Amino acid sequence: MQTALRNIIRTNDQKFRPYDRYGTTLKGVEWLPLSGSKKTDKEVYLIRFQPGSRSHPHIHRGSEEFLVLTGTLTDDDGTVFGPGDFVRFEPGSSHSSVS
Repeated sequence: MQTALRNIIRTNDQKFRPYDRYGTTLKGVEWLPLSGSKKTDKEVYLIRFQPGSRSHPHIHRGSEEFLVLTGTLTDDDGTVFGPGDFVRFEPGSSHSSVS
């Protein structure tokens, strides 16, 4: 293995920051970008929702995938995602969520 071709992000050592991806900070939402960028249309990041916090309504240009680790997340159509749920939104889908 060429270690120069491996990148390790020790997420336990990283500090989450306020979620300001779209120019405004979402109260109670923090994130930790891991790879990619908006420019590449591929991003990987960890996101934390405090109880009662919510995302803005948005449309997916690409797919969105997430795994709920703890707590619940309720989508605007009433679907509740819980620990262990892996969710994929296809390109063109739209939603918002509340914790």
